[in-house]
Amino acid sequence: MLLWSWANLLFFNLSNQHQEASIAEDAVNKPWRPLPSGRLSPAQAKRLFHYMYSTVIFISLTIGGTLPSLAIICLSYWYDNRGGASSPWVKNVINGLGIGFFFTGPLEVITGHSIFSGKGDGAIWVAIIMATIASTSHAQDLRDVEGDKAAGRETLPIAIGDTNARILAAIGILFWTWLACWYWRAGWTQGATAGLTGVAMSTNMFRDRTREGDIITWKFFPWWMLGIFLIPVLSQ
Repeated sequence: MLLWSWANLLFFNLSNQHQEASIAEDAVNKPWRPLPSGRLSPAQAKRLFHYMYSTVIFISLTIGGTLPSLAIICLSYWYDNRGGASSPWVKNVINGLGIGFFFTGPLEVITGHSIFSGKGDGAIWVAIIMATIASTSHAQDLRDVEGDKAAGRETLPIAIGDTNARILAAIGILFWTWLACWYWRAGWTQGATAGLTGVAMSTNMFRDRTREGDIITWKFFPWWMLGIFLIPVLSQ
């Protein structure tokens, strides 16, 4: 599972970060990354990126998760080379699909089965996760508005306004937490982690609108997602 995740994540990061526009954006938003900090040259990153094509396909054919890996390759190409990142709505959809496939691949590796096997409960759950991320992941863009404007990239906070983007994210957090609890027939105890971290994230999103505050808001996101993932475990 770790090998599949690491290889596909390295491929995704190289695809996402070796473009000139990405380097310019990261120089403002994430200057510690290998390319803007000068630890890796664009030529080296591009060469390694091309090597990773065959590497991730070989790994997935050997240990499983082939279709999710191919899906990540296609989505990365769409996002980085075919204008997927230029539309804030398309960007969110690609984020939801892509991260969902990052969960699907290791699941297929460890179980040895497709998520569509059996009654398809796994596929339904992954679809819920994809929709959850697609409707809330723009919370990460709140902290990067200045860099995105410098790179000419239109994100959801820029397209619909800061307040509207925050409201949309907060509604998504509360709705998908409820739906996950409903789907798994989970009670308050089983959904407490997701509920509390979701409320904390939504509250901080409106309480502190500074860049530092938005950085903290985004740090709540993985904890909220962990709470979502714990719901089916605790409900059983």
